Amino acid sequence: MLRKCTPDPTWVVDLQDVQISENTSYVEEPLRILEVGEHRFRNKVIPAVKVWWQHHGIEEATWEPEEEMRRHYSQLFYEF
Repeated sequence: MLRKCTPDPTWVVDLQDVQISENTSYVEEPLRILEVGEHRFRNKVIPAVKVWWQHHGIEEATWEPEEEMRRHYSQLFYEF
């Protein structure tokens, strides 16, 4: 059975903020680090950070390896 879809205004992206290149791609930039933590595996512990990405809500933040984020976006770590 189908139900009526109620639109969520937080899903709407302002297209004026998105710069699309000729090959129809864009670069997603991180806005801020929300949390610092670690991912534990059997024999390994990997430091990770929760990143809030541009054009996405906070609920869509992702966990990324800290080392990789420091290498590419070192300016985010001045806050800590």
